[in-house]
Amino acid sequence: MKKFIVIILLFSVTGFVSFKYSERVYINYLRIYYNKFYKGKDLADKARKMYDEKNYIGTEKFLEPLLIIYPENIDFKKIAAFNYLQQGNTLKGAEIFAGIPVESMEDNRILEEMLKNLYNDGHYGDLIFFYEKGIMLKNVNTALYYGVSLYKKGRYDESLAMLNYVKNHTFMLPELSFYLGLNLEKKGKLQEAAGYIKYAYESDRYNQIYKKALIDSYRKSGSYKEAEILLRSR
Repeated sequence: MKKFIVIILLFSVTGFVSFKYSERVYINYLRIYYNKFYKGKDLADKARKMYDEKNYIGTEKFLEPLLIIYPENIDFKKIAAFNYLQQGNTLKGAEIFAGIPVESMEDNRILEEMLKNLYNDGHYGDLIFFYEKGIMLKNVNTALYYGVSLYKKGRYDESLAMLNYVKNHTFMLPELSFYLGLNLEKKGKLQEAAGYIKYAYESDRYNQIYKKALIDSYRKSGSYKEAEILLRSR
């Protein structure tokens, strides 16, 4: 019985080593093939051409082996990330973007769209990763996404700083006013907080989240009459 177990283990280890070895051989073979028939710039140009022609599935298939063979190539990563975004795979695009050095990222429409999609899908932790890398901090739209994400993760001081930046560089949006109010509540500034949440609610009276938050804010600040009136309103 012991001999049988040893034999099974030997076969398992041998199979694993063979697999890992064959994987390296395959990658080396691909590298030799691409180096023989293409130059790095030619590969990037071909991928970019396919992407520009909106052949997103073809671009993905073309880039898959290249990302394995040339894991440090920034051009391949950028094209692949944008390509995943165009296919609606925001998380995969963000994952690739995360591996691109900050100095190689440009503030552009597609990157902003990716951050917006992460925000709309509630991926606050992923957004904070880009915030911590300093990506598009001065863009008022992405600054709002970062401010809300930081609030969701309990980083209230940073959240308030980002939201104040947005407030100082654009007009007051209901969502911005709402999260400013929630942050101020955390700091114990209840009257000021109620004012911001009230502004959000009065800008969008059909929003039940704003209404409930304002009722709670009134109660916390001792404005029980206002809370009761709002509670009874339709």
